[in-house]
Amino acid sequence: KNTAPCIAYAAAKISALNPDANLIVCPSDHLIVKEDRFRAIIETALADSAQTNSIVTIGINPTQPHTGYGYIEIDASADRTPGSVSNVKQFREKPDLQTAKGFINAGTFFWNSGIFIWKASTIIGALKNYQNDIYELFCSNTTQYNTSNEQEFVDSAFNQSKDISIDYAILEKANNVKVVVSDFDWSDLGTWGSLADHIQKDENANAII
Repeated sequence: KNTAPCIAYAAAKISALNPDANLIVCPSDHLIVKEDRFRAIIETALADSAQTNSIVTIGINPTQPHTGYGYIEIDASADRTPGSVSNVKQFREKPDLQTAKGFINAGTFFWNSGIFIWKASTIIGALKNYQNDIYELFCSNTTQYNTSNEQEFVDSAFNQSKDISIDYAILEKANNVKVVVSDFDWSDLGTWGSLADHIQKDENANAII
């Protein structure tokens, strides 16, 4: 059912154990090369989210006009130094090549990594405001979580839930979204092109695992 119901379930289950919990949402098919830098960026995002109750995402400085990634736009006056935190102006869907070139030339766009940081209470509040039907299914009654009834409860909730990504459900609607500008050498291995960039080539430029 996509990422919004999944995140709603995780946030509600963890909130039932600890209402003040911090959550980090990371896709599983990403390559992080500079792990120490990644940890530092995540710590910056956690600190900002905890202090301001913001929805925080990680923006990757683009190295090419990639058409397979979504983009995050910030104001031209915002700090673009790696490690800085800026308000998100808007999210842009995967562009065509000409649009992507325009994004790169503008200098105010970053690749959307799909990595999100927030307090459990923050994302649950956002679900209640912007996706009340998902909130009602997963978050309105947390007494079933962490009990023997959880599987049946969750099966029923997912069966009734709509299919929607967290980007469409929350990020494109909320007004408290921030981005941490990052420089930890990231790649989304969900595309063949991205995978090929990180595999040793032979003399014919072929890559084999």
